[in-house]
Amino acid sequence: MRVGGRVLFKVRPAATHSLVAALHLPLPSAAATAMILAASLLLANGSQASPIIEAPALLAEPDVVYPRDAFLEGVAGLVTMSVELNARGEVLYVSVDESPDPRLSWAALGAVTHLPFSPAIAVDEAGAHTPIAVRFTYTLTFAVDEAERQHL
Repeated sequence: MRVGGRVLFKVRPAATHSLVAALHLPLPSAAATAMILAASLLLANGSQASPIIEAPALLAEPDVVYPRDAFLEGVAGLVTMSVELNARGEVLYVSVDESPDPRLSWAALGAVTHLPFSPAIAVDEAGAHTPIAVRFTYTLTFAVDEAERQHL
């Protein structure tokens, strides 16, 4: 985590992210999402077999710049975003769903827009692996270290 140009500490994303199915509704787990995605693929392809969906993986930690004025004011909280990846794992679209402050929203958008992900993979009954596009929710937590804030 950087405040202005000074590195203070790392902000970590939430421990998990949940994929979002074709209906774009947040789900509690990747397993539940895999079932819905498999069902939607089943309907789309007319196939009897349900593929297994492997969730995308974050390949690097986000480089988040905590807005200096928000940090000094003690503004903190969760920024929840919808992220769409193409079949290569590239971020296509990011939107903020919930945020405690617009400054944190912009900082989160700036960081997540450039994150590298592995692609989501559909594995069919024959064992074929097919990269697929997905949408999921992603949360960044902004927390103020009061000791650091007093030193700025």
